Amino acid sequence: MLSYFFGEEVLSAHEVKESLFKRETIKTALRVDCAYSMQSRKPGQQRIRTFLGHTEFETAPTDDIIGRLLEYYGIMYRKHKQPIVQVLVCPFETANLPTAPNEVALEDGEVQITHHFRVVALWKREATELLAKDWVELYALLPAMKGATFALLSEALKAMRAFYAHDESRLRTHLLWFDTFLNRTTTVSEADKERTYEAMNDVESLLDSGRFVQKRVAKSRAEGLAEGLAEGKAEGLAEGEAKGLQEALAITVEFCFPTLLDLAQQKAQHVKQPEVLRFVLRAIKAAPNEEAARALLETLGA
Repeated sequence: MLSYFFGEEVLSAHEVKESLFKRETIKTALRVDCAYSMQSRKPGQQRIRTFLGHTEFETAPTDDIIGRLLEYYGIMYRKHKQPIVQVLVCPFETANLPTAPNEVALEDGEVQITHHFRVVALWKREATELLAKDWVELYALLPAMKGATFALLSEALKAMRAFYAHDESRLRTHLLWFDTFLNRTTTVSEADKERTYEAMNDVESLLDSGRFVQKRVAKSRAEGLAEGLAEGKAEGLAEGEAKGLQEALAITVEFCFPTLLDLAQQKAQHVKQPEVLRFVLRAIKAAPNEEAARALLETLGA
């Protein structure tokens, strides 16, 4: 996947754990999505390139994304003292697609900074390209890509199941990505979306049995049972389930609409009814844009 995003053969990539960008130490807007110490080579070349690779995902890019990329570059360069190659991945259609490079110049035309980065607009990439090359590791991206139809997506699902037949955990992860992109994409017709969801019915139990889902359910039940026993309240289980759903909602919002994370956490903490949280969680996954998601969150606790 990194080779596809960076447009060159990635030979090695080791994730850089950036303590600088943890929520406790710096504001949310300054957390990078993914950073790797990488070695790669460009197509047709033998020379190996060593750099820090930074991948940023923007589902709804705003005007400040170019400035934030430059800010990320400065902070990481100061710390690591090595070249940084940045890739901005925009999976969904947007009228506000950034362009590179970004030049900062004076009124007389003197260029002060030329900031290079790569933009990958998935909705402009041909889905058939991945199938033609049998890049099954990338099939989770297909719902966001140009030309994605039910026939293509159902073929991809079969290929994923065969490819990961002996690695259920990895299959589960890729299916979760696939489902997330399918919920948000505008490149797939509503009719083809419904047919694809039906085709995914036989993997629903696989997703439900995932470690993430099971851990959240078990944690919620345990907390609810403990609270119910300690306080003698029948609603203990419901409160525990609500806590798990609050956390799941925050994680979903952070992935789909990161700028709304603070609002989601603020609103969700006051909602104790699991059925309300569950409804909003499902609605957020299907929200077509940030405005719709914000409207949903505003209804919480109202």
